Amino acid sequence: MTQLSICVPCRDHVNVEFAYCLSELTSELSRQGISYVLHMRKGSMLPEQRSHLAAEALTLNSEHILWLDSDMTFPNNIYNLLVKQDKDVIACTYSTKDNIRGSVAFREVNGVAERVLQSHGESVEVDAVGMGIMLTRTSVFSYLPKPWFQFYWDHERQYYNGEDIYFCEQLHEAGHNIYVNFQDSVLIGHCGTHEYKL
Repeated sequence: MTQLSICVPCRDHVNVEFAYCLSELTSELSRQGISYVLHMRKGSMLPEQRSHLAAEALTLNSEHILWLDSDMTFPNNIYNLLVKQDKDVIACTYSTKDNIRGSVAFREVNGVAERVLQSHGESVEVDAVGMGIMLTRTSVFSYLPKPWFQFYWDHERQYYNGEDIYFCEQLHEAGHNIYVNFQDSVLIGHCGTHEYKL
């Protein structure tokens, strides 16, 4: 059994800061003797890319999937920071790529999805979070119907939801809680015209 599958959906190129962080991460995993496989899926359809990557990890019987988007920056011990929480699904939140710098973690309050931003807490339950930095046990996929990921139109709220929000909704329906490590989310960057941080 492979301990960890690192799954990266990407376009034709990855951000250079991401490439550096990925190199540092894999060096640290090797130093610790943690078995891992790096999976990258090039394309423009995130639901298809994530589904293919998850299937690859399941084929290898990996214990965990570390989801990394190719425009993220993170410390070389990000796997250790997340896995020690011993959750089925735990992520870091990060800033949106705009002047709002809003968190991508959400909690529903009175039927309205509100952004959650906290400066403390290693495992705080949320309703949904972006998948830019997320650790999942592969076992969760055995409880989820396909499609695991898809874009969809929310008729009630009148906007499109991404494949990550859909995935979180599927997890909730299957009885899985979703957690965010807010304490270490301050270490995460989201690269655009510059590196956005919370």
